[in-house]
Amino acid sequence: MNLFIDTKLISSSPFIDEKVMDEFKKFMGEEGDTLVKELIELYLKNTPKLMADIENDIKVGDIESLKIHIHGLKGSSAQLGVVGVSDLCKNIEEVILEGKINEIKPLHDQLKDVYQQVATNYQGRISAE
Repeated sequence: MNLFIDTKLISSSPFIDEKVMDEFKKFMGEEGDTLVKELIELYLKNTPKLMADIENDIKVGDIESLKIHIHGLKGSSAQLGVVGVSDLCKNIEEVILEGKINEIKPLHDQLKDVYQQVATNYQGRISAE
């Protein structure tokens, strides 16, 4: 049973745009479901390190490194339709450009919360298969 398509069987998240993965699956044909699962597994494997790097960048005040890590997280999240994370990353990029460094921490706190909700949602989907 494909739990990625039958959204009645899974809990949806306001932070995930399901249409992005649905379009990818359609494009990839028979391999689509398997490839989406692999993409989600890679996202869940790689994102915690990126989140830790972002936290460390903020802690030590390394804005240049923060820009790189936030941009990478924004891109990988957008590719999977994780709009909650990608939008917050975009907001962090904007406050950095505007020089409003004191606004990074509250956005980062939101980013951690949203990512945790997305990770929980995705882990539930994978374990339900």
